[in-house]
Amino acid sequence: MVKNTHGGSKQKKFGRKFTNTSGAGGKLRTSDCDFEKYAIVTKMCGNNIHVYCLDDNLRLCHIRGKFSGRRKRDNVVSIGTWVLVGVREYDVCTTTKKKLRECDLLEVYTNVEKEQLKNNVDEDWDILTSHDTSILNKEEDADTKHKEDAHFCFSTEHEDHLEYINAVIAAPKVEMIGEEKEEVNVDCI
Repeated sequence: MVKNTHGGSKQKKFGRKFTNTSGAGGKLRTSDCDFEKYAIVTKMCGNNIHVYCLDDNLRLCHIRGKFSGRRKRDNVVSIGTWVLVGVREYDVCTTTKKKLRECDLLEVYTNVEKEQLKNNVDEDWDILTSHDTSILNKEEDADTKHKEDAHFCFSTEHEDHLEYINAVIAAPKVEMIGEEKEEVNVDCI
């Protein structure tokens, strides 16, 4: 074992031996049966998450102990993460209560695995991408930035005066022929 030379300042927990290496040899896990659904995380609720599945249903997903603890730093679940969930077939949904159907977390996909899923699995991925908040936030930020640039510019009189002085200094100088040149003292302005 390699000696920890950096001390006890949380260096050892990021070692290579604590990464999650899948037992399948790095093979991409896909849905095997009808009770396994692709979903996107929409809300975090402690040890449970709300997921929106490809079959247009919102479900309450339980994060199993397999995905938490030491050696699990590659299983980070946050809003906008694509996951594979196992629907509980024995779960009975009653009409009297407004209760979400339950499911269990089976797999967490990285961005690279998302692209592999899009290329290899024939599903309607538009449902998940429409609920992906990270993509929506990027588009909204770009739209608001463009709109903010087009509408208003707030400034003070001092800033306006400084902009005027910089414009006068940067303006090309034209020499007059036959007339006296006038000197402008910039420090007095």
